[in-house]
Amino acid sequence: MRALGPGFLEARRCSEGPPGSQGPALAALFRAAQRLQLRRDFPAALAACERGLELEQKGSGSVLAADTKSCLCIIGIQALAELNQWDQVLGWVLEIYEIPEKIPARILQMCTQLAV
Repeated sequence: MRALGPGFLEARRCSEGPPGSQGPALAALFRAAQRLQLRRDFPAALAACERGLELEQKGSGSVLAADTKSCLCIIGIQALAELNQWDQVLGWVLEIYEIPEKIPARILQMCTQLAV
């Protein structure tokens, strides 16, 4: 049996719930989770995350938006790890959050787990 990556359970939590009319970034989150978990199409999952993050950047900045951004980032990290591009994860995360102080703790934990 194949071992699951460090973000699998977090990505699973992020993808729970039906996609409704909560916005295009959340819809991109569900597409990314589906491509990652069901289809195991990691390049498409990463592309969906990046598209969702672009949409999220134009969003409201609400708590829901921040959680969606975090979940998109977690799924993107998992996709990069599955593509054996784990060494690019921290740079990718810094592009999203701009400074380390803005990176949520759970994402920093995933980055350190990949670095070990």
